[in-house]
Amino acid sequence: MLRVHGLQEDDDQHDKVCRDYKEGVVFGGGWKNERCVGRFGVCSSSSGGGGSGKSGGEEGRIVEVRPEDGVVMKQKVLEVKEIVDKEMGFAVASKRSGFEDGEDQLEGITSYLYIAK
Repeated sequence: MLRVHGLQEDDDQHDKVCRDYKEGVVFGGGWKNERCVGRFGVCSSSSGGGGSGKSGGEEGRIVEVRPEDGVVMKQKVLEVKEIVDKEMGFAVASKRSGFEDGEDQLEGITSYLYIAK
């Protein structure tokens, strides 16, 4: 990112980019039908199987998103994928205009997201 110090518009854009990098992808309290395949931290009551319960004290978990899962789950995977692709230096042919275009990217793919508390 090119930035001109002192130019308000550039300073605002720079602050936004820094804030986005620090916060990462925001993930709310969880999904109703999420498939938790692993838990990490001080949570002693969870076994890391396939449950969807959210227990207190957990530090993080791994959530599985399958091709047949809902649109909201797939959108979150695409949001993470966009950041990873950018950081890995993958070229993007064109800006995706909507979820329908991005859905093709996940066809037949199972994704795993690490959710930090």
